[in-house]
Amino acid sequence: MVFSSELPEDEYKTDIYRCKSNLVYFLAEADRIEGAEVTKQDKEQALNFINEILAEVSKHDYLEDYYHYHESCAWALQHLSEKEDKISKQKASNIIHGLLKDASIPHDWRRKYEEKWADFLM
Repeated sequence: MVFSSELPEDEYKTDIYRCKSNLVYFLAEADRIEGAEVTKQDKEQALNFINEILAEVSKHDYLEDYYHYHESCAWALQHLSEKEDKISKQKASNIIHGLLKDASIPHDWRRKYEEKWADFLM
């Protein structure tokens, strides 16, 4: 991601956010694998990317697929935050509830992710 800071953001904005979103999702998945090590520094970087993505990737700018970015961020918040970090867990839940209620998002996507998140939504 160091090299991404050298790219003209306006020209590669979508690609940069897609990479950051993929990275936070990857780290969340890696953290769930026994024996994989996600460092505190990795988690801090992921949190920075999550905050940036949630602030910059909006329905207005990314109407076609903004929800993929937001779901990745929510998944990372859910899995990279400490068990006692109720604020991050609640933020993840709020993001997902908002996406699942958004009728402009394809029904099949919402159904699939409702199943994926079933254990975490209460």
